Amino acid sequence: MSSPKLPLEILTVVIDALAASCSDDESLSELMQSAALTCRAFVPLSRRHIFASVAIDDFNNPHRKPISPLEFANFFTEHSYLTKYIRELSISILATTSQSESAGEVENLFKTFLNIHGLESLSISSSGIYAVMKLSDSPFSSAIQHLLQVPSLSRLRLSHLTEVPLDVLTTNLKHLSLESVNWKSTGEFSSFDMPPPDLEVLTFNSSHSTRALLSLVRPDNQPVVSLKNLRRLEIMGMGEEILKICRMVASTSKVLASIYLSVCMHDGFTGLYDAISPSLNTLRHLVLVACTEYQDLDPYQHACEELEKIAMAKIQTITFKVNTDCSIEGTNENNWDRIDELLTLGANWPYLTDVRLEVTIWRPKRPDRTFEPKVCFKRLLASKCIHFVYECHNKVFTEKYITQSEGLRAVDVSHYTISSSSSLHANSTTI
Repeated sequence: MSSPKLPLEILTVVIDALAASCSDDESLSELMQSAALTCRAFVPLSRRHIFASVAIDDFNNPHRKPISPLEFANFFTEHSYLTKYIRELSISILATTSQSESAGEVENLFKTFLNIHGLESLSISSSGIYAVMKLSDSPFSSAIQHLLQVPSLSRLRLSHLTEVPLDVLTTNLKHLSLESVNWKSTGEFSSFDMPPPDLEVLTFNSSHSTRALLSLVRPDNQPVVSLKNLRRLEIMGMGEEILKICRMVASTSKVLASIYLSVCMHDGFTGLYDAISPSLNTLRHLVLVACTEYQDLDPYQHACEELEKIAMAKIQTITFKVNTDCSIEGTNENNWDRIDELLTLGANWPYLTDVRLEVTIWRPKRPDRTFEPKVCFKRLLASKCIHFVYECHNKVFTEKYITQSEGLRAVDVSHYTISSSSSLHANSTTI
């Protein structure tokens, strides 16, 4: 094993570049181990990548290799010095509870959690898509509480949990993601000695739990979370309530620059202008995602009217995304033509530089013919001021990626791209 006399900065750049070239945990681990064997100076740098992200029975991320609670506890109990490299941790509550039956296993897991002090991102969820669990029911809830209080923690994701105490939202949090979360009643608040978290990114898919979070007040009369410096808002859900929450957040933030809005509504994006109008002076990036299961339903049927109201704003990028399980050939092309014409009126969109349309067609099996997108949006494609990209994905569900804790997964069987700077590109992958 060699030990080159190179500055640490250069060695770090080399290792970081190697790590960036890996697409999953397995290839990352193999590459980092090989690097560590070739150079003694690479050992601590490789460990920083190998152990940076750890998942305990989290099967929802196909790029991350999960380990069981017992494996996690045994390994980091024997090699406790490696916990200092852990920056991202994902925990599946139900799986952990069911597999950590003995008191000894729970105690080892508890001690391992207590040794983690540099955590930056934490994800806590139940193991099933439809399962909901009380956070306090976990036998190591006190250890999780320690993780939530780590000063370096800035990202928190909570999924399918109920009766979550509001004091998990610590002062240093900047990114908060909520999915099917219910909070404890105000009468069960713990004491608050620190200011509320000043969020920069908020993601949620439940209007009920989010409205409760935004309307609750701490015992010291401060809000549970501060949204004044919120820069990015990501909303996914159904019904008009989602747009009402969007307006509530937009009215509070002073610097909101990016909105990602995914809706499943028959009225499409009716009410979009009212929802985002409080932030039009600061809004720069807008993503509109529509889901439809019917060929005769145009997900953007009311988008033109709303965009006309938004015109003259300082928006720089607009992305339209369509998720459907049917061909988009049945959608109303007149609406797309209107959007094409509207967005190329330079006087109305003086700051607009990028427009994207991404269509994803989900299929239960490989289609008899491959869908090729029609060459539309002629004005955007010809525009010299706006960079336009049109992508179409054909995805097929496959049992290859199904596990006990996740739903169906799908892979691309074809992918087409048309842009204002190139011709049609197509590629296919085989399952």
